[in-house]
Amino acid sequence: MFVVGASYRALLEIVAARYCLEYAALVTELAEDGTILCGVELVLPSSSDVCAARAPVFFWVPVQTTPSCAYEQAALQAISYLQSVYTFLVVDYNFQGLVLYRGVARAAISVGARAARFASLLCAHSDDQRLVAAGCLPCLISLPGFLSFLLAVL
Repeated sequence: MFVVGASYRALLEIVAARYCLEYAALVTELAEDGTILCGVELVLPSSSDVCAARAPVFFWVPVQTTPSCAYEQAALQAISYLQSVYTFLVVDYNFQGLVLYRGVARAAISVGARAARFASLLCAHSDDQRLVAAGCLPCLISLPGFLSFLLAVL
């Protein structure tokens, strides 16, 4: 098993293209105290032709380990800002898939439990020889037994 990390820089490029940002770039500056700052510069499109171009928006992160990590953090800040402006949602489909699988599994267990209860009630109150021949309750212990019970009833 391995972990695949998502790149916020790649996501920022996709969002910038989708919303036709006038400018989106990774920038580096040297602060007055000598700290290296990595960041993202964005220029959003103006809302109309009459309006002047918007001022650039900067997101800065000081380099603590590597510039690559600082750029990723700045890109994450820029994406959060763009989410507030354009109200889009970033979805992790791996997580959504797990949540969906968990819901399906719960539903399947619930349906199976209800079917087992129904079958046991049917067995308890029926004089039908097919149900008795199928083994009724003992066959419900396993899935193949339950399926053979259903086939015997049908």
